[in-house]
Amino acid sequence: MSSDSPKEAPALLIRRFDKKDHALQVNRGILGCRDLLSCLFAKSQGGYTYVDYYEELFARETMGRYHVAFPNNPLIDKSHRPLVRALCNPMIAGIYMTFTHAVDKELTFLWLDDQDDNGYYAFLAPHYQFGHYLVGHNKKYIISGTMLDYVSEADQIDPSETLIKNPWLAPALDDELSGMISRHESIRLIKTYQRIIPTLFNRVMRENTSPIENEFRLLLWERRFNHGKGLYSGPFSHSHFLTIDGERYRIEVPPVLFRDNLSGQNTFLLTAFRITEPLKPINPIDLLNSCSHVEVPLTFRYINLNLIADRWGYIGNKEDCRRFVDGWLLHGDRRRSESEHFHRHHGPWPQSLIRRTRSIEDVACIIPSAEKGYYSNIGN
Repeated sequence: MSSDSPKEAPALLIRRFDKKDHALQVNRGILGCRDLLSCLFAKSQGGYTYVDYYEELFARETMGRYHVAFPNNPLIDKSHRPLVRALCNPMIAGIYMTFTHAVDKELTFLWLDDQDDNGYYAFLAPHYQFGHYLVGHNKKYIISGTMLDYVSEADQIDPSETLIKNPWLAPALDDELSGMISRHESIRLIKTYQRIIPTLFNRVMRENTSPIENEFRLLLWERRFNHGKGLYSGPFSHSHFLTIDGERYRIEVPPVLFRDNLSGQNTFLLTAFRITEPLKPINPIDLLNSCSHVEVPLTFRYINLNLIADRWGYIGNKEDCRRFVDGWLLHGDRRRSESEHFHRHHGPWPQSLIRRTRSIEDVACIIPSAEKGYYSNIGN
């Protein structure tokens, strides 16, 4: 299953959970998304076969080619530099993602066979307002969903094709490019998007990966507005969380768009706050340089499924899921009344962002992409 193989928009998505309580949350119309920082620096140790796939292509693009200029003072311990680069990167703060399996008559039962017997399953039937691409939003965040492409080598990734498959980026950029932003800054922002987004929607096949996974990825992007000179505003302050020597800290992300703005600064712009003392700022570099152990905890935000799905609900264990999928494939989308484990969309669909979603031609124009083969030097 390569990027050259066209895929139809899947009618049914399945999510596996380790804990029954987490799967039952889908009955409440919510689905958790994991922060990108923990995807880079932490393992969930979950039972799902592919859960801890390391997003190396994304890591190398964000922390390799995306150079971060550190201030001369204070000095940053070499062992902490990758983490600090990620903390400073505005493309990581406020973005969360999760996985689902797209039901396919040739792959799904193989996918179920590949899972252990300890999991619990839930479903959602996505609502496509714009072609084959799932797009939903409210005042706080945008949700995008599309199939991953599986390639044997990184140089097979076509950045242009991936960007066209994510048409929500154009109206999201409208928000970010609004205000007193310079042309130079807007060009750099667009280039950042067009390099990084394709790394999140393409998977290079290596050990412990398989096209049987057939992932449909959901991305939650906290909405924010750019007022120029690197200053953002939004419904949330962008923060990360770290556990340092057993204590939990919130790391406040500065409102600076590009890291070379830090060059020559005498004061580091990240600020740490101990959770038990939320009003007392701490220099995070001094904190990191003096500690003995740092962990990046998993942080979640929850998608409102009523924004993106026609139906959703809890299924049960693996055998229950096998029967559920078998019935769906045999009989299609049967009309059912709402019940404890079967829920339907209510109310109008959000339209303001959808009306601004661009045609394929406009997306390619607004977000010009790198050439195919751009990622050849940073394969997994």
